[in-house]
Amino acid sequence: MKQIQSIEELYTGLIEGPGESECEGEGDFKGKCNGGSTLFVVPRIRYDVRRSDYLYQLYRPMLSSDRSNPSGHLDGVMNHSTPLTVRSLSFWEHRLLLKAVFQAPSRSLLHYHWFEIQDLRSLAGMVWKWFCLFWFRKRGGKIVWTIHNRMPHNPVFPRLNLVMRRWLASVSDRIHLHCREIADDVQEYYRVDASKIVVLPHPTFEARILERTTARNTLYQTRNLPINPKDTLFLMFGQISHYKQIPPVCDLFAAMKGAEPLAESGPAGGTEQQAESDPAGGVYRLLIAGPVKKGQQSVLRQIQTIADHSDNIHIIADWIPDEEMDLLFSASDCVILNMKEIWMSGVAMMARSYQKPLILPRTGCLPSLNQPGSSSMLHFFSDHKELTDAIQQFRRPT
Repeated sequence: MKQIQSIEELYTGLIEGPGESECEGEGDFKGKCNGGSTLFVVPRIRYDVRRSDYLYQLYRPMLSSDRSNPSGHLDGVMNHSTPLTVRSLSFWEHRLLLKAVFQAPSRSLLHYHWFEIQDLRSLAGMVWKWFCLFWFRKRGGKIVWTIHNRMPHNPVFPRLNLVMRRWLASVSDRIHLHCREIADDVQEYYRVDASKIVVLPHPTFEARILERTTARNTLYQTRNLPINPKDTLFLMFGQISHYKQIPPVCDLFAAMKGAEPLAESGPAGGTEQQAESDPAGGVYRLLIAGPVKKGQQSVLRQIQTIADHSDNIHIIADWIPDEEMDLLFSASDCVILNMKEIWMSGVAMMARSYQKPLILPRTGCLPSLNQPGSSSMLHFFSDHKELTDAIQQFRRPT
């Protein structure tokens, strides 16, 4: 197992120099004869939401700063003695893996993320992915796989998922993890040698921190969210899905004393009409923000039913653009995670980037976030009682 500090180090030693037989490439791959190599990334990098996109943040040091959504064009070039061009692929663009590896196998590198079967459609798609990856590896292409979680969230066909993921682990040249704490689990569960494992921490996110009251006033105007300056606002951010266990958190807030209606002047006024549910004179509020994951509409209905009977629970079941992400995190006092089985969370890294306290489970890589100087910002729990205590005892930093 090796610890590294940059994304470039992850690929060191995997790319060889071009041979004479590889100097016949055409089109996108002709440049390989001049010493260039291609790093294929799956899935596509989302340039339209780059500040909240994990892949963009991970590869940011390797991407050209002036690139917009390339849509079928090269994404960026590493500034390195051996140029490495980044090209992210969609499902149907997996065919480019075959083209590359038959033209220049020793100059082709693939970094795969989220290799999983989530539904019947992705089961059919797995056949195509496996075919492309099989021949890519058989022809000499190099593969790096980031294992984000022990198993997919909400998977179907768990046995088949395990078989396919163990296969990918076996043919990968390197396995990327976000912390050392899960390495033993990966070795045992995926039956891989420690020499394959490389640890590179999760990337941070670009945060634009706004003044708290300004952010709350803007949310009142744009989303009609009745958040008083004295309220303590907890945020659950990201896709609404079963594995995030949002309903139990909603039940906790529903059991708390709700807020009374705000004065018509909006969140900056009306402080006299707020019910007092914490020492600051405001209300404990929960804001759930993010799109509903495919096939998880039942979760939205469940939390909406709770929210309909509680005036301190608010839901934004929409895709959140980067600009509104700034508002949500800046307006919040604390971010809550309540997953049972998770190794790492992009939302946790976002909260750290926005300098927000976190209430989070003691699992996977999350305890590794507890670095010197951050203990007052992290509140870990191991069961429902500890989660309840962490929420009820939380006080906004002054």
